[in-house]
Formats: sequence, C-alpha cells, structure tokens
Amino acid sequence: MKKIVALLALCLEILTAFPSWAAATDTTPSPNGERLFRVYVSDDDGPVKDIAVQFCDDTVCNIGKTNVQGLAAFDMPEGKCYEIHVLKVPAGYEMNTEVFKTLDVYCDVLISLKKSK
Repeated sequence: MKKIVALLALCLEILTAFPSWAAATDTTPSPNGERLFRVYVSDDDGPVKDIAVQFCDDTVCNIGKTNVQGLAAFDMPEGKCYEIHVLKVPAGYEMNTEVFKTLDVYCDVLISLKKSK
C-alpha cells in the first residue's frame, strides 16, 4: 500500500510540475528539489515512453529510457553542466538532434518530439 501511495504522489508531482504537456514548449531547464537530473520527453499529445536519451559530461555518458510518464532520471553529481542527446525514438516520431544542456544544479529538462508525417 505504501508503494502505491508513493507512486501516486510521484505521478501527482509530475502532473503538477507539467500541467499541460502539449503547451510545454519552453525547453529552458528548471531547478528541482529531487536530487536528480530529470529529462521529460513529450509530443503534442503528452508524455512519450521508450525514448533513449544519452546524458553526458566530459568523461562519462549514461543512457536512459523514458518511462510511461516520459521521464528518464539520472543520479549524477551537481556542480557541472551535462549534455543530453536523443539517441533513439520509436517508429512514428522524427529524430530530435538538438543538444540539450542542464544547469549546474539538479534540474528538469524538457524535450519535445514531433510525430512523423
């Protein structure tokens, strides 16, 4: 029961932080208090799961995949900026080749994808 309550609280937090995925066009990173770097991927309809993202500093790259909430989280130290690249998108989406950068503190980064025509 405690796990369900914790999961519901996380979902509520995500929805509160990003109330309208379709309107999330500002890709400026925003600080968070979660002690994680969080990457959110969405399209015009909402969160997109199974997006492979690469999270890198000057020496190390980590790869993550977005979950059903469009979230990939990275437990890396603060104090430097990281680069984020979309590595792979599912069929039906255009590849986003933009390089996204974090702040030097724990933050959320929003990435928007377009559906293929």
